[in-house]
Amino acid sequence: MGEKFVTEIINALPGVFVGALITYLFAVFKLRKELEFKYDTDLRDKRITQYLELWKLLEDLAKYARPKERTFADLEKLTASLREWYFQKGGLFLSDNSRDSYFDLQEAIRNVLTSHIEAKEQTVPETIYEELRQTGSSLRTALVRDVGTRQEAKLN
Repeated sequence: MGEKFVTEIINALPGVFVGALITYLFAVFKLRKELEFKYDTDLRDKRITQYLELWKLLEDLAKYARPKERTFADLEKLTASLREWYFQKGGLFLSDNSRDSYFDLQEAIRNVLTSHIEAKEQTVPETIYEELRQTGSSLRTALVRDVGTRQEAKLN
């Protein structure tokens, strides 16, 4: 009886080992997924807070109901405000895509200002404004994609 018992235990060991290994791997996988979820949730919450401030700065590049005509001096203020936001508040939270869109907008504003150095108090022509508006719109679209606010709720 003792030899049969030992044989049964020896035969059961691979199953016990495989079961323990599967349990361990599942626990590690579950823990990793929980940590990823927490990280993603935390990053999204921080992005929303910071992106709201950037969103407000982009109001000057609205398509509809612009408050007034914009001057080249207004563009200088905008680019300075964007730079301040980037370095003092939210640049750290931009995804690669959003960061590229941010720099595209800064580059577009810089190009406009460089080619209109003497025109500070002049109104920005509609064609130039529209190009900047579209670049700003691309940035806003990238921000929305980062935080997923235009998607339907996944828990519906």
